[in-house]
Amino acid sequence: MASSILLGILVSIFELASTGQVYLPSIIYLIRVKRDTAGYLLLLLYNIGFIIPLLDWRY
Repeated sequence: MASSILLGILVSIFELASTGQVYLPSIIYLIRVKRDTAGYLLLLLYNIGFIIPLLDWRY
């Protein structure tokens, strides 16, 4: 279990380094500046666009 937690932390760190350049500033912008529905919908669209290529459609 400890190795799974450690691996999860390492993957999160590498993932943040590769995809965080768009995601993290977007979240910070939404929190500090703009609190409307359109911003959250755009963030949801980004998340869906990021996850769709990871899905396996063969099942």
